[in-house]
Amino acid sequence: MKVEVLNVEESKYLYSTRILKIGLHGKTIETPLRVLTHADLNAKSEIPSEVMLPSEISAVFRRLTTNETKKILDKNKYIERIIKSLEDYRQRMQHSLIVFSILQPAGTAIGDILINEKLKDRFMKLVLKIQLNAGLDYITVPWLNFSPEKTIAVFKKIERALEKIPGREPIFCVDVSLDPPKLERVIEFIRDLSTTGIIHFLGLLYRPAREALASYELLWDMLKETNIAVILAGVERYDEDLMNISGVHMHEFILGDILVPEVKRPFGLKKAREKRIEERVRFFVRRSLQVFPIARLSKTNWIDEVTELIKDRRVKQILENYPEAEKDDEKRKVLTSVSKVHEYLASYQEFDYSREFIYKGEPDEYIKEKDTLYDVLRIVRGQRKLY
Repeated sequence: MKVEVLNVEESKYLYSTRILKIGLHGKTIETPLRVLTHADLNAKSEIPSEVMLPSEISAVFRRLTTNETKKILDKNKYIERIIKSLEDYRQRMQHSLIVFSILQPAGTAIGDILINEKLKDRFMKLVLKIQLNAGLDYITVPWLNFSPEKTIAVFKKIERALEKIPGREPIFCVDVSLDPPKLERVIEFIRDLSTTGIIHFLGLLYRPAREALASYELLWDMLKETNIAVILAGVERYDEDLMNISGVHMHEFILGDILVPEVKRPFGLKKAREKRIEERVRFFVRRSLQVFPIARLSKTNWIDEVTELIKDRRVKQILENYPEAEKDDEKRKVLTSVSKVHEYLASYQEFDYSREFIYKGEPDEYIKEKDTLYDVLRIVRGQRKLY
């Protein structure tokens, strides 16, 4: 594998983005891009269409709850189920050049269950062995909130251990919200390790830009010229406080070469049902990079836009008759899946489009074309104007 920076584009205080070329098995992947997640695959299996989902890179992303984290420590059968699930997804993602999983405990799980270094070390070993048993080539190392010194020591041990297993490569994960002085020490280690060719990826656990802006700026300055692909994992589908902007398309201009959307779990269904279907189900609007509920789209040609990418009369009928999903869980499930599949396809194409501007050194022209993106970046950066 070879990772190479093709060009870096930034406007001081305003936006930052770059293009990487990842070479593997005689093929090339260019970033920024959005990965295909296991949730996208599951959505595809729910809709009545044989539409294909392009996928150079695929990922299984799971933010583990307190209960799930405890079961990894205590339950053999639970670990067996996770291994089988990862094996199944690896098989379904076999057309991708790169496949990885991220099994990351939520902050509350770390605080409530992994309460000392002994438990953290045991959990770490189990998560690594789960991925090895599932046959994954890229082994992600979760962030367990060790001190920077302990984190580096753990990363060193894992790198040396995996070096003895042919074809396996670690992806170290770091929480973006770590304060810059601590973050800098960990990233310096990873950056130096990347120059040896031992690792090619860095996993960053997403935090909204406004909550960790100093960390994002530090990371950009440290990594922008480095031949290591930055995976930003768990990116919000949309930000209601920022005009419903798509998280992956906003962070393309903050930090992130490979963007992994958050995978929502089926919690809070009862609360969600309190909203009517036209408020509950959202679709991605490519021209503005926003994710809107159907109620906001009813006066547009949104159905035509969806069926332009998913060409199936049955899908069109589902969209035209979406009110039927109000009290029918199966129809609601299909409608939601159509929205996810359409979003993946439209978003995938949009990244191709935005890369053209970055190639030409004109990301500002792309941002000007997307009014919402312009306004959101201005807000996030605290600027009155972007140019």
